[in-house]
Amino acid sequence: MRLLLAALGLAVLCSCRPTPDVEPLPCRDPEPGEAVVGSGNLGSGFQELTDGDDLLVSFGPQGQHMVTISLQVWGMEEPLAGGFGSDLSVAMLDDGEIFGGTVVTMVPSVEEEDYVEFLGLRSIITAAEIGVMTDRPIEIVGVVVDGCGRELESSVELVLVE
Repeated sequence: MRLLLAALGLAVLCSCRPTPDVEPLPCRDPEPGEAVVGSGNLGSGFQELTDGDDLLVSFGPQGQHMVTISLQVWGMEEPLAGGFGSDLSVAMLDDGEIFGGTVVTMVPSVEEEDYVEFLGLRSIITAAEIGVMTDRPIEIVGVVVDGCGRELESSVELVLVE
C-alpha cells in the first residue's frame, strides 16, 4: 500500500507541471550522458556519494525531515526548446519500495563545458519513516531527462543518519 501511495504521489507531482508542446530534438551525441548522485549546494559545491557513505537527515525550514541530494550530469543534451528546464526525480527506496523523494523541473545550478550540476534537491521523509529508516542502508536513485528524451539515471546505496 505504501509503495502504491508513493508512486501515486510522484505521478501526481509529474502531471501537474506544464509540458512544452514540442517534440524532443534528435540527439546530437548517440552516446547517452551519465548522471552521478551526490550531495551539496551552491555554497559547498557538488560532493559525489559512493555506496556505504552516510547521508545526513536534517530538519528542514518547513518543519519536515529531509535529505539534500544533488546530481552531476556529463554529456547531457540541452533541455527542449520552449521548456522550463530539465525534469529531475529523486527516489529513496527501501527493498525496492519508495518511501520518499522529489520531482522537479529546474535549470542547472552550475554549467561547465563538459557537465552540469543540479544542486540542493530536497527530498522529504515523513516522521514515521525516520525511526525505521535511519542507521540502515537505503537506495537513492536520481534521474534526469535530457533534451532528446533519454533518462540518465544513477543510484547509490547510503546510510541515513540523524
